[in-house]
Amino acid sequence: MASIVKTDIKTLFLRMTGLGSGNTYDELVDMAYEKICSLAGDRRLSVDEADRCEYAAAADAAYAYCLERSARDELVMTEQGGVRRISSDRERISEAKLRRDTAFSQLAGVIRDEGFIFRAIKG
Repeated sequence: MASIVKTDIKTLFLRMTGLGSGNTYDELVDMAYEKICSLAGDRRLSVDEADRCEYAAAADAAYAYCLERSARDELVMTEQGGVRRISSDRERISEAKLRRDTAFSQLAGVIRDEGFIFRAIKG
């Protein structure tokens, strides 16, 4: 049996985001680790299942990173002298969300699915 390893999640997260190891995003990785461990519960995982859980957690942390980064949009001056926010991260956020959702869909039967409530009430 295998376990979910936080350092493996961080390695995958850094690879997904293109960040160097000098960057510290431990809080995002810690939250993703706690989330995936909670969803996996006490279930005994095979090596393949643990690997998929680590990938899903890293994808979740990468998505959170994209959202956090987008929230810090830059202010730019327009030609007319106005100031507006710009965001070039919409495509990156969409791709990160797709990666996360796909990774979690690959865990059917491995983790509890708590996302169905949100999908069911989406308008």
